[in-house]
Amino acid sequence: MYKRLLALLLVAVMMMAACASDPDVSSDEKETASITSADDSTPETDYIRALQTKDYDGVDLNIACYSVKTYPNMYYEELTGEPVNDAIFKRDSLINELFGVNIVYHASEDWVGPREMVDKAIQSMEKLYDLLFMTASHGVGDLARQGALYDLNTLPYLSLDEEWWAKDFKDQLTINGKSFLTTGAIAPGYYYSNAMLYVNLDIAADLQFAENYFYSAVDEGKWTLDAFNTFIKTASVDLDGNSKMQINKDRFGFAVGEANNLFTGAGKNMTAVDSDGFPYLILDAEETVTTLDAIREILNNSEYVCDFTPLGNQAAKLGLFSNGLAASTMAAANGAISYFRSMEDAYCALPLPKLDEKQERYYTPISMTVSVPVCTTDSDMTALLAEAMAYYSYYNIGTLMYDITLQEKVARDPNAQRMMKIIYDSATVELNNIYNFGGSIITIRDYLKGKINSYTSAYEKIKNKAENELNEFIEEILKK
Repeated sequence: MYKRLLALLLVAVMMMAACASDPDVSSDEKETASITSADDSTPETDYIRALQTKDYDGVDLNIACYSVKTYPNMYYEELTGEPVNDAIFKRDSLINELFGVNIVYHASEDWVGPREMVDKAIQSMEKLYDLLFMTASHGVGDLARQGALYDLNTLPYLSLDEEWWAKDFKDQLTINGKSFLTTGAIAPGYYYSNAMLYVNLDIAADLQFAENYFYSAVDEGKWTLDAFNTFIKTASVDLDGNSKMQINKDRFGFAVGEANNLFTGAGKNMTAVDSDGFPYLILDAEETVTTLDAIREILNNSEYVCDFTPLGNQAAKLGLFSNGLAASTMAAANGAISYFRSMEDAYCALPLPKLDEKQERYYTPISMTVSVPVCTTDSDMTALLAEAMAYYSYYNIGTLMYDITLQEKVARDPNAQRMMKIIYDSATVELNNIYNFGGSIITIRDYLKGKINSYTSAYEKIKNKAENELNEFIEEILKK
């Protein structure tokens, strides 16, 4: 924040000096200049203007990214009236105006497409891409291991501890002082990729839950796995009365797909860092096992919880919630935008529940990553522009998500908006969620969903492989 205040002060001093030093400017002209400056200069742009020390004279900034209209990392048309599309266009136009840079997107609708673009460019030794926006689980970790990404801590201008970047990424993914991945509002997919919990408010009201029960529980730090479990047990109903809970016929308290997110929400990591700054696995630590057991106990009750994975497509999965056949579900924001906004019932978005009330904060798993590939044409320029784009995006795109993620009748509720801010401000990542050492992520998922009976036995079988892969990873990083 100090940098932001310093930047604003610098801009103000420069503007006052410019007006005061020109004897030919009349008082009326000075007043007009002041009004114009006020219109053109806002707290959201002053920091960017202070960064502008060079005109790049029409250079392209090339961004390889995953993007579809329901999960955009770029604008698709100049001004369409769609809030996020237009905000990205305005941001890119401002960057062009101030820095003389054209932002060019190389988008793929295939999750692995951006990685393949960068791979190909590096192999052919072509300077084709300056920034990379892609999800964590589709190979970006492999690029880091191969030395295909810059260590962000070596680049100038980037303020990765500031609020316009996700600080948890730096904290969680820094290895021996090196950090190859970050995330934040610069890649709008950041706002579409977070895992959050959705609750049907009409069902909750019918069950006599107080109007602001969920909001108050979150605010008071009481939105925990126990509180969540109480709700889903209360909300489950055998609608056809045949004494058998069936998907698409009865109402479940919770419909779940990616169960691992609840472990992250419970504030637990799969790795820790030693005194030398190197990660090591804690997948068999007592605290890890105890937390997994607590989540499994909730999920493995077919009277209250259904696994929607076998339903196949996203519409069928999330349709359970939108059709009132699940009182709660877990999904990213893009799921809500596509399938929930037209619901007749009101719903709210909440952070994932804490393990217990002792947990200090909420945690929201985020899958979108931002990195600088070594095939950039100018790493310093890329870092400068990334900082400017991230800053603008944080102040001009994030709040738009409140309106487009929630229904109109809910989005204007200050409580609902506060929940969205908590969710986005609690963005986090875990090293093993990116690298899946030894296939351990699959083992955890299968245990939580009841596909294996003993987590300890299952992990013991892959422990050596997981630890060896992590050690090899560290060795590769040290070589870069």
